[in-house]
Amino acid sequence: MLIAARTPPMGSWRNPPERIMSILNLALQAVGLMRSEASDECEKKLRSAGGLGQLREVAKDPAMRQEMKDSIEPVKVLLTQMFRRLYLKDKKFKCFTAATEEAIEALWEQLQKFGPPLGNDMKQPSLKKELKDRPKLQEFLDHCTVSRSYFFTIRKCGNPECQICLPPRLPPDVFSQLHAFPDPVPGEDGHYKGFEEVDGTDTTEEYRPSLQQKVPGLAANSHGIPFAPSAQTARTVGKTVKCIACDKPRVIYSTHKLTTQDQMILKRVFDLYQYSCGCELQELMPQERERAPKISALLDRVFVRANLHCTSPVEIPYFSAGIFPSICFYCSDEAVEQIEGAYPTCESCRANHILPFKRKNVENAREKRKKTRK
Repeated sequence: MLIAARTPPMGSWRNPPERIMSILNLALQAVGLMRSEASDECEKKLRSAGGLGQLREVAKDPAMRQEMKDSIEPVKVLLTQMFRRLYLKDKKFKCFTAATEEAIEALWEQLQKFGPPLGNDMKQPSLKKELKDRPKLQEFLDHCTVSRSYFFTIRKCGNPECQICLPPRLPPDVFSQLHAFPDPVPGEDGHYKGFEEVDGTDTTEEYRPSLQQKVPGLAANSHGIPFAPSAQTARTVGKTVKCIACDKPRVIYSTHKLTTQDQMILKRVFDLYQYSCGCELQELMPQERERAPKISALLDRVFVRANLHCTSPVEIPYFSAGIFPSICFYCSDEAVEQIEGAYPTCESCRANHILPFKRKNVENAREKRKKTRK
């Protein structure tokens, strides 16, 4: 059995910092952090980078990437030592080393046993489609795994005659106590139920924040924007923000054209925070507006829809604005076909969904049906 889990996305304001952050801050009291100096060329490029996006571009050069890793290594060692001194409920904190690039490459090589090579830079929607084209792998995933947004469980079925997975090596009485990792379930006291209480029960992702409305009772058609989100207000900004979970672009709306400085501030905000469907940019508003007046002023003018979730299709103003790349209406895949009178769709979504016709074509079809009945 294997359980792999991850925390909510870095800086995602849909998933506010957990209580553990206040404990980690205890280890950082009176601690100064400074990375090692890199070469002159590397330092010059680092100073010119305006955010995480540009730093990632610098790191694409293998030599620069290694210098950057060597530069921050002393900081990582120091933080690890400090965090390992902490306790929570009499349990000592543990720090784990991230997977190496070699280990990640080895995993991708294993997937080649089920079909053609996969690119390790593939986007999530494209990767899911590629995996579905590998029936043996898909059969194993359906049979032995439980996939959620924040964790992934692999567990053998326990049947010694199974043709998909090997028999378990644990004694039957021990193996029977292993269950798929449960989803968090809120209790009556406002806290989540303990692990022992939900272990072995059937749970779902229904309580995942990005699948729920932010405000209880929020109407399904309430976008939370003080004006009508349209193609015009989408063109005013001309930018989108991608969900970290579903990778779909969500349109940013504003009634006022953004200045060059506004565009730079917005870019830096999204370099530091990762968006997930259902969030509102106003959740980033500083508690003390006077400490960040430019950010506060910008967040008073730009908006994203609050009634979106990861299963929502791409917004219609994305297409009607006429300034964004053509993608699938349902999954945002770039390999699409444009059918006259409909929004672009990929081959897979056309097989599984109704063709999304544009409103004027739907109205024309209705008028034709009315005339035919007469």
